[in-house]
Amino acid sequence: MDERQALSKRIRDLELELARLREQAKVEAFRDALSSLPNLSTEMHAVVCFDGGFLHTCETFQRFLGCDTDTLGRMNLADFVHPDDYDPSTRAFRGASGKGSVVEFDSRLRASDGEYRWVKWRCSVVDESRRVFCVCRDVHRDKNLEAELRQAQRLESIGRIAGGVAHDFNNLLSVILTTAEVLESQIANVDIQTDIGVIQTAARRGADLTHQLLAFASKQIVHLQVVNINELIVNLQKMLTRVLGADIELVCDLPGTVRRVEVDATLFEQVVINLAANARAAMPDGGQLTIRSRNVHLVEDSELAPGDYVSIAVADTGTGMEPEVAKHVFEPFFTTREEGNGLGLATCYGIIKQFQGQISLSTAVGEGTEFNLILPASQSLLARPRMLKSAGYSGTRGSEIILLVETDPILRKALSRGLTLRGYRVFEAENPHAALSILDHVGKMVDVVVANLTMPDMTGWQLREEVLQGQPRMPMVLVSAGDKPTDVREEMDPSVTFLAKPYSVGTLARIIRELFPTEVLVSPCSP
Repeated sequence: MDERQALSKRIRDLELELARLREQAKVEAFRDALSSLPNLSTEMHAVVCFDGGFLHTCETFQRFLGCDTDTLGRMNLADFVHPDDYDPSTRAFRGASGKGSVVEFDSRLRASDGEYRWVKWRCSVVDESRRVFCVCRDVHRDKNLEAELRQAQRLESIGRIAGGVAHDFNNLLSVILTTAEVLESQIANVDIQTDIGVIQTAARRGADLTHQLLAFASKQIVHLQVVNINELIVNLQKMLTRVLGADIELVCDLPGTVRRVEVDATLFEQVVINLAANARAAMPDGGQLTIRSRNVHLVEDSELAPGDYVSIAVADTGTGMEPEVAKHVFEPFFTTREEGNGLGLATCYGIIKQFQGQISLSTAVGEGTEFNLILPASQSLLARPRMLKSAGYSGTRGSEIILLVETDPILRKALSRGLTLRGYRVFEAENPHAALSILDHVGKMVDVVVANLTMPDMTGWQLREEVLQGQPRMPMVLVSAGDKPTDVREEMDPSVTFLAKPYSVGTLARIIRELFPTEVLVSPCSP
């Protein structure tokens, strides 16, 4: 081969080498681009030894853990796993022992801020050296939302049970109050009168408990009105000071720009007083209670509908709560104090829920507790129903004819007897259909209809519509034993009076007398 041929071959070799180098550069550039993809993903990637040692981590994972590559090279995955998750995570990790097998599990990892966060893993052995390729993502927020949803569902379930129990118990208490009142009017013996008074007092205390259960179940009737929340709190200051005692300082931070809200003022005051009493118990050595109001705007990802709200924070400097205790504080009958009945915070939860709001708390042992109430800013003023609660004994008498629609046979008989002894004539109906049948036969004789809001097959409102077709001027008393407030608010009728169970025959007689005020007969000692 002469020099020209040798030079020509050398040129071809160089051209081939140059082409190879160019292709290699493209491959390496592409490989570099691929290696940077994990850093652009919200998911985190790592390659670890089967014993947990780090071989490679993406920048996203490094930022999550708060460590660089060199630091992680000297550490083990076990250094970051929550102690309670170590054993189940180890078992799951070792499940990826076969090449190509994939295991999925959740665990908590210590993040850069020192807090443990939930992470969802997918792991697989990638080669014969038993290196494990791991892909994981932060699901801490999802886990918290799931926990909140489970707690809300639990409270809703408890609320349904509590509401049902309160409904039935109110019927029993109405029987007790009515029968006791009848006996009181017929027996002159002082000692027996005293015993009857004890029965009535105990029944009314039972009624207070059912009212609290209905508040938790969000089934008590509310009187909504547009109010200045700051004014309500200011008017409560003297009472709150007495509740807290001299060794606890009350601080109110109430800016004048806070929007108005739509609440039942009495029930809102009950919430604040309950929270103050709870704070008092948490500060046996004194401290400070701060009540703070602010305007807030909630966005799409909040639990409540987006819009304008008012936040009322009630914060103490007390002992705080363990996480396990904090999880259950809104459940009825849950208490950590011997003298408590466990209904105070449950009542607060139910009342705020009825206001279409939300109550939550943040607490830590030794750092106090803060309850945060979120209430919708007011847009309109709703009418308030005329709602009467049971009063004490009344000797009111009358001669009107009453159609009594009551599905509970024992209560129906007790009320019928009590009303009859007071001079009224009573037609009894065990359900709305029986009531309509009676009206078809003697409708023009009946002066007033007394019926429950909630009955099988037909509501009190539906019965009202049927009655109006034949007798458009017929007055009606609707009785609530724990019906949702919308049943009242949505169908206001000035000729309808509302009465809450439990009640006595004297209370019912007084309401009927108010419907027919032309003749007033009062007999304090006789039936």
